[in-house]
Amino acid sequence: MSDYVRELVLSALGKTSKPLSLDKDKLKSIVTRIAQDVINQYMSIIEDLRRKYAELVERIENIETRLSELQGQIPKQPVRYQYYQPQRQQARRQRKSGIERLREEKVLFESNLRGLKNRDSFFKYLEREGAKIIVLDGERVAVDRDYWDELRRKIFDEISTNIDEEIKKILDPIGFEIFQRLKRSGLIYYDSSQQKWRPVDKSLIA
Repeated sequence: MSDYVRELVLSALGKTSKPLSLDKDKLKSIVTRIAQDVINQYMSIIEDLRRKYAELVERIENIETRLSELQGQIPKQPVRYQYYQPQRQQARRQRKSGIERLREEKVLFESNLRGLKNRDSFFKYLEREGAKIIVLDGERVAVDRDYWDELRRKIFDEISTNIDEEIKKILDPIGFEIFQRLKRSGLIYYDSSQQKWRPVDKSLIA
């Protein structure tokens, strides 16, 4: 740093390599002037930044004022509520009830009702609405009443064999699945003497 100051002083005096011989006051005056010149350069930069900052603050304040004016001009109406409320109502109308789903799918196995918290209430509701509820081995199954009436007629009146390939020709895939589940759960048996399938409990055909 001392060499740097020395070079600045020599430059201010117009000297390069001559010995520096000045009294302290003269030297102090030169160094002060040099330092002041450097400070003035940075001060001009700072002043420019200060001016730009003041202009930026003024612009921001103008923008905030304009935004406040615009917000005051916006009608205070529940636009969002009016826009979304019909959509929610429409979604509720489109959501199918449990009995509507059963009528469409014909059969609802309990094992497929994922995410349903109160299954007992759900099956009681379906039963009140007319569905046939069958307790299989390990789960319940709800069957559309019209579909069940047709299915039980085929199982107990039309089928006269215990050969699966022949039974498949009489029942549709859903009906054959229910038939298989009834058989595995021990709810029906084949009467070979009469060549008919019989229910273990008469409540099954009710």
